[in-house]
Amino acid sequence: MNMDAIFKVLANPVRVRILFWLKDPDAHFPPMIHLPEEEQGKGYVCVGAIQEKAEVTQSTVSHSLNLMKQVALLSGKRIGQWTYDRKNEETLQKTSTLPAKPVANGIVDSFIHTAQQYVTFPAEGRFQDCATEGILQTIREIGKKTHENPEEYDSRANLVWCSTMALKRWHDCFIRASGFNVIHKDKDLKLWKTDRHC
Repeated sequence: MNMDAIFKVLANPVRVRILFWLKDPDAHFPPMIHLPEEEQGKGYVCVGAIQEKAEVTQSTVSHSLNLMKQVALLSGKRIGQWTYDRKNEETLQKTSTLPAKPVANGIVDSFIHTAQQYVTFPAEGRFQDCATEGILQTIREIGKKTHENPEEYDSRANLVWCSTMALKRWHDCFIRASGFNVIHKDKDLKLWKTDRHC
């Protein structure tokens, strides 16, 4: 299995959405009425239904589905005049997220790293304060959900975004803990109570 090729194929929001939908086709697509009875319940979805939901051109969907099949993320079948695709569970299991403990460690690390920067350095930026509080609040809200249900795409996507912001240190210049200002003076830190910005 070529993991580099898989991640390259998934570096496209349309393909990520398609894969997410195909992980639970009953929740995202109407019943496949033209699918033979013996193929029902196997996760197959008509390419036309995928195109309609993705709201892109047929050529874009066809190209995306072909690339995903080349790296075994999907498997396809032609039945009559319709083509159907479904997720390849074997590949998805091999490329699934980390085990529970590393995921939990990542959640905590992202929160602690953001909070550490937030209470350590002086700055005077209301927007930056609110943005950092947004990172902390989002991790707080979705961290447990992501840990308990790693298959839930929206939570995972938001966690990855928050973690990227936390580890890229873009907020290093706007650190003010909720309820406290922090300043440097003669190499000492002084804290005093203030109103929250956001």
